[in-house]
Amino acid sequence: MQTLTFPTAGSYIYPMKHYPGMNNLRRVTTFNERAFRGYVDQNPFNLENQHLLVGILQQLAIDPEWDLDYVVSYTRFRSNSLATVFKINSISGVGEPIKDGLYREGTTELWGLLEHDKVYPQTIRLEDLRPVVPVYTNILKRGYKLTVERSLNPTHRGFDMAIIGLNLVELAIGWWLYMREDRDRDTGIHAYLCKYPLYYAQLMHNQGLTVNYLYEFFVRGVPLKDLWEMEQVKFTTLGEEKLYKEYFSFRVDFLTSRKLVDIGHLVASVDNIYHPNYFNYEDGGRNKLLSQTRWLWEPNSIRWYSIYFAICNALGHPVGDVKARLKRTLPIVHEGFNKCPSTLCRESFKRESLELHRLILKNK
Repeated sequence: MQTLTFPTAGSYIYPMKHYPGMNNLRRVTTFNERAFRGYVDQNPFNLENQHLLVGILQQLAIDPEWDLDYVVSYTRFRSNSLATVFKINSISGVGEPIKDGLYREGTTELWGLLEHDKVYPQTIRLEDLRPVVPVYTNILKRGYKLTVERSLNPTHRGFDMAIIGLNLVELAIGWWLYMREDRDRDTGIHAYLCKYPLYYAQLMHNQGLTVNYLYEFFVRGVPLKDLWEMEQVKFTTLGEEKLYKEYFSFRVDFLTSRKLVDIGHLVASVDNIYHPNYFNYEDGGRNKLLSQTRWLWEPNSIRWYSIYFAICNALGHPVGDVKARLKRTLPIVHEGFNKCPSTLCRESFKRESLELHRLILKNK
């Protein structure tokens, strides 16, 4: 089956130059992450009852007395039927776009079921789980704000959109672990979702913006100085903007000062802003091979390939590693976007795939 595979760095030892201030940047982001964690823990945040994640966990009715293996097998058994009920994209069918999922403020979101056969150890912790994965978005604002602190009204641009991967198994395991902890407050589903899945989703969004910034700069020609926008929060944070600007200026200089060995060289050069890494640029695992859902994971890959070709074209370097395969695959990918249930997202994805096609044709 033809699909746009997600680019990865191989075992090759790439020529690399690291930003000398990375330790300081990670020190600042670690401070802000811990401040965010403390803020979330200290406040009684609760997700509204009509949210799809609340409904899914209520339908699952997990019992804390079950063992881990049963939680996993039971949730896997019910995952596709629940995806159908809650209009989530899965192998059972195409879902529906929603407005009040993760980002709010008028953002159109497409949620897709992440399916895999991962084996979970008995020592699994809440901190190890990532059930809600922001895979793709055109939003450029970063910060430390929970979903429940954002407006349910469309106060933002009308063309903000996102793709969110949902790992139902990890969502259920997290709720099972949460119920088994000794708590005297914030004991319900609504609190758990704020304190863990949505908390980590925000950090993953911040990390994923690295790709968005590079895409805006290299492909759309937006100056770096125009890309920075930070959400205002109600707790103390250290300023990240200066170090972020320095890092991206350094990374742009590196990417434009030498020939990239292959697209894996580009992937390897993008540092993790957080330590440990909260986002490894997943593309949906085996979902990418399923015709019903693979279109969900391809817009993120298109951005990586577009950045790669834009850099190579600017430097006059012919691409030899992926050009032929992309020429065969991209028309199929473009047509696959017809399955997208949102007109806004469908047309945007097609525009980005056409932009990648133009970049490929320019490469000589």
